[in-house]
Amino acid sequence: MVDAAGGLDVDVPQPVRDTYTGLELDRAGRQHVDGLTVLAMVRSRQPEHLVDGRWVPAPVDPDGRATEAGAVLSALVGQVHGALVRPWRLQRLGWAAPGAVQVDSGTSAAELAALARSHLGPVQVLPVAAPVGDSLVRLPTAATRATLRAAGMSCRR
Repeated sequence: MVDAAGGLDVDVPQPVRDTYTGLELDRAGRQHVDGLTVLAMVRSRQPEHLVDGRWVPAPVDPDGRATEAGAVLSALVGQVHGALVRPWRLQRLGWAAPGAVQVDSGTSAAELAALARSHLGPVQVLPVAAPVGDSLVRLPTAATRATLRAAGMSCRR
């Protein structure tokens, strides 16, 4: 979808790489990236930053991947909205979407078009408690429940 949308513009605060995912952005600032780079960004679990000419492990950020995925999703939504006035790009997205987006059998083309036109607003990471011990497990808080309730959802199983 990213490539069909023409790539994405991302803001990279500092050079970053992750040898496990193939991510390598060797300069900071706004950059135009392709689908493989975006995939490496959202899959990155062991990023390193370039500091004084050396690659060093990035500080642990429990919300880092979720925040990165939200930024990518917001940028992709912006590109899809921009494609509504670029028929050639809209056609590429139309061909790419069935292989990239899974929908149930009752979803119509009109509903997908309406989704492409909708305003989703900025993607935010759901508030949760601090990690439990040395794990990445984070439990819901009152703020988590309130946020979900406001969206018509709940934490119940």
